[in-house]
Amino acid sequence: LRSEAELSSSERFDRQGKLWKIVSFWTEVQKGYNNVPVYFSYGGVGIDLQRRHSTLAKRKAKLGVRFKANMFTLGYLQKHGY
Repeated sequence: LRSEAELSSSERFDRQGKLWKIVSFWTEVQKGYNNVPVYFSYGGVGIDLQRRHSTLAKRKAKLGVRFKANMFTLGYLQKHGY
């Protein structure tokens, strides 16, 4: 990681007040196209600290998304600030 990256962490507690989970993300804001600030998230980690205590995520995942092949050309990426 670059030295400018920041580590953001939060602690989550269960209904009994016991530490349940720690969530951390490494983030950084850099200058993109035309010096526009661009937010980057380098990664994240979630650590469950209680056994037999799970996280329920309710979301619909859209798998098999199709991208146009020209989205990954150098010209396209430069034009859109990547």
